[in-house]
Amino acid sequence: RGGVHEHTTLEALPDSAIRGLTAGLRPLQATSVLEAARGNPLFARAAVAAFRRHPEAERVADVLRLAEGGRTAVLTAAVSSDIAALPVASRRTLAALAVVGRPLAPEVLADLSGLTPEAVELGTRDLRTRGLLTASPHETLHPVVRYSAYQDTDPRQRADIHRRAAHLPEADLFEQADHLAQAMPHITAAELAVILRASAVALGSRPRAVLTWLRDLPPPLRTVASDTVLAR
Repeated sequence: RGGVHEHTTLEALPDSAIRGLTAGLRPLQATSVLEAARGNPLFARAAVAAFRRHPEAERVADVLRLAEGGRTAVLTAAVSSDIAALPVASRRTLAALAVVGRPLAPEVLADLSGLTPEAVELGTRDLRTRGLLTASPHETLHPVVRYSAYQDTDPRQRADIHRRAAHLPEADLFEQADHLAQAMPHITAAELAVILRASAVALGSRPRAVLTWLRDLPPPLRTVASDTVLAR
């Protein structure tokens, strides 16, 4: 009786505030943090810290690749154990979210995870119940959860999700190349053509991105065109 309750809702931070957290990073790294954080300061700080541990990385996807296998933190190990105990539908839904790194519509999650819409709904509900997801349009996965889920996903399944994400209608050419580069060595010749097309556009302004896209190209997929672009 007589109790007073105050409820405060925090909206996503503006881009200018997130950029303020990226002091000391290179411009492309800062832009990658901005795009990945989507206004979430916790994710922004974690991504900035990851870039400082791996200064050679250019994008958040590079940090995920470089950090793979480095699960030495107790918190990360504990989260990995909890993720392993999730039901299959929840784990595959979480894996799709970890690969893309942003909130997704149920039908998109179904396409990426290979689940039915009903299974995605069950998985999403379970993840929300466990506190891994929220209904906020601004919320992203906690970085520890995302990194753990990404690293613990079977490499072949992870590559399959990256390939599906590359073919989403909203994915631009560079996003397609980013995803397909993470799907090595499972891409097709047609998907290699997408990477080469992106490389031709990025060669003059983002040569490091081209190196990232092509450096793990398996010998069976190497062509005169890919070797020439890589040499340039």
